[in-house]
Amino acid sequence: MAEELAGCTVLMVAHRGAGLIGSDLRVNMACGRICTVTKYRKQGDDGDDNEGMAVGERRGNAM
Repeated sequence: MAEELAGCTVLMVAHRGAGLIGSDLRVNMACGRICTVTKYRKQGDDGDDNEGMAVGERRGNAM
């Protein structure tokens, strides 16, 4: 488990250092999956607080 956590930490740091704009990395430790989440930025505040969706995820389903 410690090795998996260390690998995820390194991956997250590498992703943050890449400077990708508009994307974030989500690690689902329960399933061991890594999903890229794209943040959708809107012009106005329409009350929708969902920042993005993971691959294979539908709105309303928490990951």
